[in-house]
Amino acid sequence: MENLIAPLKGAAAAYVAMPLFPLFEIVHYTKSALTARNEPGGKEFAIKHPFSSLVSTLLLSCGGTIICNLLLGLPLGEPLMKPTPLIIASLMWVLVFFSPGDFVYSALTTLISKSTIVVFKDIRRVRQVCAGVAQATNLYPDAWLLAVVIGTAKASGTNFMVTIDRFIRGAPTVHQHELLRPAYHTKCSFIVACLLVAHGQGLVPVPNDILQLIAASLITAGSLAMVVLGCRDPFLTFSGETSREPSPVPLLEPEHETKGAEEKKND
Repeated sequence: MENLIAPLKGAAAAYVAMPLFPLFEIVHYTKSALTARNEPGGKEFAIKHPFSSLVSTLLLSCGGTIICNLLLGLPLGEPLMKPTPLIIASLMWVLVFFSPGDFVYSALTTLISKSTIVVFKDIRRVRQVCAGVAQATNLYPDAWLLAVVIGTAKASGTNFMVTIDRFIRGAPTVHQHELLRPAYHTKCSFIVACLLVAHGQGLVPVPNDILQLIAASLITAGSLAMVVLGCRDPFLTFSGETSREPSPVPLLEPEHETKGAEEKKND
């Protein structure tokens, strides 16, 4: 085992010591703004209701912290205590939604930009899982299940917050949320959280930093395969699903569709 992991020690030490702010955090805020923009009607909603759109984007950006604090009984307003991340997230929202000629959004949706964002996000993701597991373990040393949940939520908070984003925009769905159909990255975050908790119990004979590096490398490789090569989520093979996202069923019908249906009934 030592011969296998020895070459990875230097890279693993550099990985866990690498600062996430500002570069990785800026990429995270950019991806959160893109998530809000790519929701059906996201651009039009931002034009009509800019404040609500900004709030939903900030919730997506701080989703991991908000969910973890809620579960751990910590202040939900913690993200508001640090103005710098909020300013950066707001700036990225402006650029993604309202840049002249939609230049920024067009540049960020190219294949090269998507691939770069995926790499940065997955590098950050595993570090967030580790931070969440450590936070829960420090507060509740024997609550290993809570540590898994917090690690998963810390890294995939944006995915869980999409439901809140849709609720703010008045278009919630009943068949499309993260608990019912978790995304590839949420599943990966859950597995990594389980491995880190098992490592803390002495069940995984691999150093923590090397475990994080291997996990980040594998998750990134899978993400790039889906973005660049168009591969499907590998977990769908085991679940038997053909697609993660079915046709959403909105709880609230758009106003123009409701009026159209009434007119047809009257006719």
